[in-house]
Amino acid sequence: MLKIPSLKNYFKSKRTPDISPYQDFRIRELILRDYLAIDRTILAGENTFLSYIRTSLTVLAIGATVIHFFNSLFTQILGVVTIIASVLISAFGYKKNTKLRARMKSLQMGIVSPTIINPLDRQTHQKQ
Repeated sequence: MLKIPSLKNYFKSKRTPDISPYQDFRIRELILRDYLAIDRTILAGENTFLSYIRTSLTVLAIGATVIHFFNSLFTQILGVVTIIASVLISAFGYKKNTKLRARMKSLQMGIVSPTIINPLDRQTHQKQ
């Protein structure tokens, strides 16, 4: 008979939640696979940034079309709001891309260790 492990024991962990699972790794121990993973992350970040720009241009085109072809006050306001949303989308994408590139650059240069901090545990790490 096949024995299925209990999920209760599966979720019990000896690690405390404020400790990163990557804490045992240091930057000196990175191998080729790790550097290639950083490169893939950079390329994925660029792809995401281009998606933000594409979405922003689409929303901008919708806003310009609404303003150009419809003459009611509501549609004029709607067009201006979509154009403002387009600018905000592109700014958010740029900010996110800049943060990601800075983080990946520091990993490649060996300035920071490749640890991931759980956002829920950010207060615990700030106190230390």
